[in-house]
Order: sequence, then structure tokens, then C-alpha cells
Amino acid sequence: MTTVQLCCLFNFNLLNFLTNRFEQVYLIGVMSLSSEIFSIFFAGLLLEKIGTKASLISCFVVSAAGGIAMVSHGLDHTDTIAFPIIFLVCRFGVSGINVLYVACNARIFDVESSATAFGLAAFFARMSLSGAPLVATLP
Repeated sequence: MTTVQLCCLFNFNLLNFLTNRFEQVYLIGVMSLSSEIFSIFFAGLLLEKIGTKASLISCFVVSAAGGIAMVSHGLDHTDTIAFPIIFLVCRFGVSGINVLYVACNARIFDVESSATAFGLAAFFARMSLSGAPLVATLP
């Protein structure tokens, strides 16, 4: 769970830093926050229907698909309408993982172990977050 939280928080904050770097800032911001709202509801439903492991894997697949699409097509075409949609897919997957690692941590571990695992993962995730602005400013 430490790795899940580390990857999720780094990508979540990286997407936040990247939002201000593109030409369509307001459109990307609105779509980003609306996809986050839908992913919160969707991740909870997904967790109840298919379980912990499958829901985490499916959100990681959605996020990876958006990331691959952004690297291969989106960053070269930031002025088209496809870019905010690709950004929406990335944000949807990462926001779903963000909800799922909190909910799944309580399901996997007992109370004492859950608090320790969550705190330890949060410590390492916060340490790695200092690199997110540096990655966001790379050309």
C-alpha cells in the first residue's frame, strides 16, 4: 500500500502542477475537478462491486492509459480538444486511486496496523512530493 500511495500522490500533485502550464487552463481545471468528483463516486462503487485488488488495478489501468496517451499525443497537441479529454482520463484514474487507497487500507489492515501503514506511506509520499514541481517544469 505504500507504493500505491506513493505513486498516487506523486501523480496527483504532478497533474495539479501541470494544470497551470497549458493554454486551456480554465477548461482543463473545470474538467479536472469534474472528473475528480465522478471518480470519487465511481471508485466507491467499483470497490463494492469488484473488490479491492480489481478496483485498484482498473484505476491504475485507466490512469496509465491516460498517461500513455498524454505522452504520445497530448503534449504535442495541447491546443486541441483532445488534450483536455486525455487530461480528464489521467485525473479520473489518479483520483480513483486516491480514494481507493484510503478505503482499501482500512479493509486490508486492522486499526493499529492501518494507522501505521497509512502514516508510513504518507511520510514517504510527502518526501517524494518535493520532486513533483521539478518534474512538472521539465520541457
